[in-house]
Amino acid sequence: MDHNSPEWGDETTLYYTAQDVGEDPDDSHRYSIYAYDTDDESAEKLHESSGWGAGIAANGDGEVAFLYSEEEQVSIQPTELKVLEADSGEVAWLTEQLDRGLGYESAPEWGPDGERVYFSTPDEGKTSVWAAPGDASEAPRRVVRPGAVSTGHVGEARFAFAMSEWDHPGDVFVCERQHADDPGLDGGVGVDRDDCVRLSELNADYLDDVSVQEPEELHFDSEQGEVHGWTITPPEFDPDEEYPLAVEVHGGPHAMWTTAGTMWHEFQTLAARGYVVFWSNPRGSTGYGEEYMQAIERDWGDVTLTDVMAGVDLLTERDYVDADDVHLTGGSFGGFMTSWTVGQTDFFTSAVSQRGVYDLTGFYGSTDGAYALVEGDFDADPWEEPAFLWEQSPTGHAHNVETPTLVIHSEDDYRTPACTAELWYRMVRKQGTDTRFVLYPREGHELSRSGEPGHIVDRIERIARWFDGYSDHHDAPRALDRDDDDGLTAGEDDENGDDADGDSDETEA
Repeated sequence: MDHNSPEWGDETTLYYTAQDVGEDPDDSHRYSIYAYDTDDESAEKLHESSGWGAGIAANGDGEVAFLYSEEEQVSIQPTELKVLEADSGEVAWLTEQLDRGLGYESAPEWGPDGERVYFSTPDEGKTSVWAAPGDASEAPRRVVRPGAVSTGHVGEARFAFAMSEWDHPGDVFVCERQHADDPGLDGGVGVDRDDCVRLSELNADYLDDVSVQEPEELHFDSEQGEVHGWTITPPEFDPDEEYPLAVEVHGGPHAMWTTAGTMWHEFQTLAARGYVVFWSNPRGSTGYGEEYMQAIERDWGDVTLTDVMAGVDLLTERDYVDADDVHLTGGSFGGFMTSWTVGQTDFFTSAVSQRGVYDLTGFYGSTDGAYALVEGDFDADPWEEPAFLWEQSPTGHAHNVETPTLVIHSEDDYRTPACTAELWYRMVRKQGTDTRFVLYPREGHELSRSGEPGHIVDRIERIARWFDGYSDHHDAPRALDRDDDDGLTAGEDDENGDDADGDSDETEA
């Protein structure tokens, strides 16, 4: 039995969750909320809920805020916030009137007065912090929507939070809390970014020595409706010159990109290497409402691709973008989309598919727990609709791939195990298409975000090196024609003579 989220209520009551529901709790997204009395050392089961996450927050009045998602097709349901009154068992639904879902690892927090619950959601390319009374007597009010907020804490008079923006990775900020009670915030944007005070500049010395490009915000139409995205240009950009385009697709699939966050380094590095970079939040993304998120049900590939290509079309109409020199990459669901796309079209000059899902049935049987994406997003089981899942998988179209494609994966990735990547790579290699398979040791699904530093640098350099080899705007041979470490700095000895651990295993065609 897994226990999570211990939270003190009063001095003698500890609340926590337990995954103990059903005949096979490991195959269930239901969980229980318990109260443990330290005086008599007894535990009482108070409530059952369901969802991807089991984060709770308790106040001293016996109220417990908890996350909830509808159990049926749970992976495609928004994460709601509710409050349990422990003594009566009554439940208040705080986000019923809010068309935004909390993030998977969101942690609600009671304010110091124990009356309001504070929580964050993805919100149209930024993170919003909301406040709602614990009895749901009012709709949530947006308190602040500053940027890409990763974590925060509510104090007596102020919020403190960690946030990254387009011009810096994460730093610590504070803003006044009393605005949460301002009725004028209802439906507004909350505290203005300029009213928040930045307390740290952790990377100031580094940023003084590099060029960081400010993104241009894009709102464009696809045949399915409006899409939100961004683009950056290379340093010393000249609109009279022509540049290759790098297209990025996010993971999830139910996630949201911003102008900052964990992809900041990769976007800015590709721009520094001479690429116009484009990224977006196509249908399936969070932060734009339930209907938008659920638009990819039973169709990850074509629905997402329609929105992404609408953005590509917008940018390739610009004189400074070379429409014949366009490159594609993405990780996790973005890896799915990269490999799906090159099986549908030969539009892209080259591609790099990272830690992707390539075969939905193989993924169903090998992933740690994300097989619920097959059951939820596709409303399918492999034994009921094997042909459908094959048709919806990149492997079902791998024989059509002509685009030179680098495959990047991690040896210890249990979320998207390497077996389906190896299958797709083998099928593409059999077609005689330029390809290479790079496998990082000691890494899991979080390679790009929290991997070994040498591997993080090596991965970005390999992406750029692969693109460069097929770009007419770079005087570089194909990566397949270069020595293993040519153009890669992560494997070089550092100034102390120590190896930087940029090791990886390669297989190529």
